[in-house]
Amino acid sequence: MDFLVNAVKAYFDRSWSRKDMMSLAPIPQNDSTSLNRVYLTLYWAMMCSSYGSFLHLFWELGDITSLFNCSKCTQASLYIPRESGASISIGSFLYLAMKTGERSIIYLGCLTLACFLMFSSIIVNDLFSSFIDSHTAHLMLKVATMQTLFIGYFVLYSQEILYDARFGNINAVNRTLTIFFHLPAVVIHATRLCLRVKLSEAPHIELY
Repeated sequence: MDFLVNAVKAYFDRSWSRKDMMSLAPIPQNDSTSLNRVYLTLYWAMMCSSYGSFLHLFWELGDITSLFNCSKCTQASLYIPRESGASISIGSFLYLAMKTGERSIIYLGCLTLACFLMFSSIIVNDLFSSFIDSHTAHLMLKVATMQTLFIGYFVLYSQEILYDARFGNINAVNRTLTIFFHLPAVVIHATRLCLRVKLSEAPHIELY
């Protein structure tokens, strides 16, 4: 039982601070190499997953010409953005990380992509409202929202990778396979840091 408790504590124990989370300092060359390696590994993993998903889609529809069948277009319109969105997002991180070592440019560019995905989903729903029912429109908006949240989480995950890179080499394969495994701990730790600042800035009420 003690082993389980210690394992849970170790899982949620993150040593990076709010300053590390909010840091926009230029990325050192060694840390940049580690980050790019993780991005590249994750990108190809997502691409393989998307390719397999497309093959499964074509298997379900019968053949690629079925995509032009109006009765099956709805399924494809949901499936393709969902499977390709993550690959495009990671590819954007990788491209910007290879072009520059400035965190602000990398993160701002990818967050702009997230806003574009959300905005384009709303536009598509508006333009094709006569062909798309309300249930499908809701699902499309849900897909865009999940992709936006994923990009936001990936910014935090990238900051943790850069923090850990200070203390040694990063295992890119391990970081790729455990990206969603670390999600609860990273999000909870970031939330705790933000709440701690909010509580410290709150006015203290003195009782007489």
